[in-house]
Amino acid sequence: MIDSVTTKLKAKEAALVADNYVDLADTIMTIAQKRHDIDDRQKAESAEVVSRVPALSRIAYYASVFLESQLFIAQERDSV
Repeated sequence: MIDSVTTKLKAKEAALVADNYVDLADTIMTIAQKRHDIDDRQKAESAEVVSRVPALSRIAYYASVFLESQLFIAQERDSV
């Protein structure tokens, strides 16, 4: 799964644009849910809470809490 996400990102098929936020949020959630070091209760509670927020917020939450990463967003400038 991670290899397919990496391939898509390198091919810019899964660029961080609004159209892809939901797919990326779902992919990160799936990865986080497979972690064995987090108990099932915490996973279920987190999934319930984040289901009520926008996809970009879910991405940032899962990156921070479950993947121990920080989310930084950069946007390419339009050519002048």
